[in-house]
Amino acid sequence: VPGMVDFTIHAFTFKKFFKERSQAILEIISREYKKDSKKIFKTEKKITFVGIHNRRTDHLELQREGGFIPLEAGYFIEAMEMFRNAYPRVVFVYGSDDIQWGREKLQKRVRTKNFYIACSFLHKTM
Repeated sequence: VPGMVDFTIHAFTFKKFFKERSQAILEIISREYKKDSKKIFKTEKKITFVGIHNRRTDHLELQREGGFIPLEAGYFIEAMEMFRNAYPRVVFVYGSDDIQWGREKLQKRVRTKNFYIACSFLHKTM
């Protein structure tokens, strides 16, 4: 189909504004995490960022209609533990259309300093 490749590349390329804003948020999180976790940064400075995207609002109904069971907090907690075992300096950044769920179900259960909710930093990038 003529033009399909160009359209696809254009449609799936992050716009400059979103890239800059995302980078600014990750920089803030990085500084905060390094400040709170000084011991693990004595020799190595690199952080592995893991994004947690949890689409909930409209997706929950689609899952039920399809006979799928919505993911519970335990799924994310176990996945985070897997990444913690693989990467010594890992930071989790939660993004969702239901941030309150992340605060209530994940943030309250995570006992480490490496879990951040992305939208909490939006005001610091403006």
